Amino acid sequence: MRFSKEDEAKLYYLYMMADGKVSQEEKKIFQRICMGFEIKADDRHAIIKEYEDLMEYEDLVFEAIEKLGEGLVVVKEIEIEIPAFLGGNMSSTINPQWKAYVDVKRSARMIWNLVNIGYADSVYSPAEKKIVNYLVEKLEVKPEVYKEFIDIADTMLALNKQRQWIQMTYTQENVIAKKENQIDQEMKLLADQVELTIQELEN
Repeated sequence: MRFSKEDEAKLYYLYMMADGKVSQEEKKIFQRICMGFEIKADDRHAIIKEYEDLMEYEDLVFEAIEKLGEGLVVVKEIEIEIPAFLGGNMSSTINPQWKAYVDVKRSARMIWNLVNIGYADSVYSPAEKKIVNYLVEKLEVKPEVYKEFIDIADTMLALNKQRQWIQMTYTQENVIAKKENQIDQEMKLLADQVELTIQELEN
């Protein structure tokens, strides 16, 4: 059984609730996530309804995330059944201990998504860090990969603050556009670095 896209969406929404509120920016991110996962609007609202009563209870949010992640493991090796007519036998099976699984690339991408969401309101809260630290260990994401994600998120946050400063400081539209274009290029390079890091991971 795979860790479904709906399960992953639930994880992200619970995470957004960790600091006691879901900001407008986080709501927009959640909507984009659901659209990317092809989760219908009714199902998205059902996820929100399922967990909304936990909003102000950090411990209950964390418990819900733990429950959602029960049995979630990273598959490193999968034995597959090979039919006899292809030269194999039918005795090979997947490790019987797994319940739901993701691969290392998806695990790392989930952690990056969580870090990115955590920085959406400019404050990576202790509650959010607690959840991500738990999932980094649960999903067996390498500490150096997590650290790289944090460094990139810090740099992106600094660039966004620089963008705000530019908009407040300069009045000439062509100057603002030129400086914002430079920031956009730097942001793209950082996003590309995240993708490269994920793609280079191996099971």
